[in-house]
Amino acid sequence: MNAHLPQPHLDSSHRRRGTVLALTMVIALILVLTLAAAVTTTTNHAKNTQFALDHTGALALAEGTTEAAQKKMLEDAANFLPPTLSGAVKIGGVDYAYKADPIGSPVNRTSPDGITMAIQTYRISSTVVHGTATAFVSRTVELTMTPIFQYMIFYENDLEILPGPNMLLSGRIHSNADIYLSSGGTLTLDTNYLRSTGDILRKRKNDGSEGTGTVDIKVNGTSDYETM
Repeated sequence: MNAHLPQPHLDSSHRRRGTVLALTMVIALILVLTLAAAVTTTTNHAKNTQFALDHTGALALAEGTTEAAQKKMLEDAANFLPPTLSGAVKIGGVDYAYKADPIGSPVNRTSPDGITMAIQTYRISSTVVHGTATAFVSRTVELTMTPIFQYMIFYENDLEILPGPNMLLSGRIHSNADIYLSSGGTLTLDTNYLRSTGDILRKRKNDGSEGTGTVDIKVNGTSDYETM
């Protein structure tokens, strides 16, 4: 006799449950991947935003450092000191370093007034690390140095020329403030260079009186004089 074994039979409900389970797993996987991508994107965006903020801060600090370094070099030159080529600037209680490198050799130039100036070019640079960012700033500046032996009178503060008898001055006269001119006789300024960063005044400094004499100033480029 031939024995007949029963054949397994899967009804349609079992097939549907299997399909739904597989689909659910696929959807869950997609959701997990989507969430992971969203978290990664958000994290990267936050990092990029923080980096942009840090870079802006670092750039501002580096620019401030080079600006302060340039000011220090100008102050050194004004006080007849060699320029400071390296150091640190304190900003917000923190020291930020800088350096200044000379570019080439000094170049001599002569102004239309006949003043010879030595001009040296420098590159000032600073690298600042701020948070997650680093900024590098450099600027090129020209430092002009004018030897004062080219002047007959070079004054830092208010300059008062007040002779009693006649006086003749025939060199360059400069003041970094005001100039007061008066005389008991005749004060003659035989010069094409009479300069001040302030005012040039025809009076005494202490009481404002004009004095009893005259002040004659040479007309630039001529042999004539004008009475002030």
